[in-house]
Amino acid sequence: MDNREIYADFFYEALSMTHGDLLFDGFNLEPWELSNILLHLKTDETNWSKNDLSVKGYKNYDEEGNSYDVGILQVNASGYTKEDFQDLSRLWHEAERLWKKSSNH
Repeated sequence: MDNREIYADFFYEALSMTHGDLLFDGFNLEPWELSNILLHLKTDETNWSKNDLSVKGYKNYDEEGNSYDVGILQVNASGYTKEDFQDLSRLWHEAERLWKKSSNH
């Protein structure tokens, strides 16, 4: 099985880059938004640990010099299976739903 088949179920369209065992996903969210979703992510009784997920951010500039923050979710994919990524996708959707509900997005 090719690596892309393993993690394709977890927002493959958001995949920005891979480097070794790390995936970098861009969700068009600011770093604080991604961090808040991570706070709602429930990894208990799964193979995932919150230590395998982290948020990075950087400033991006448009042609007029305006800046905006870009959030990147960094996922340590080492040792995880396709089923694990299917679980992570389900967990992420639930965490996103809970975050939106709690912050009235």
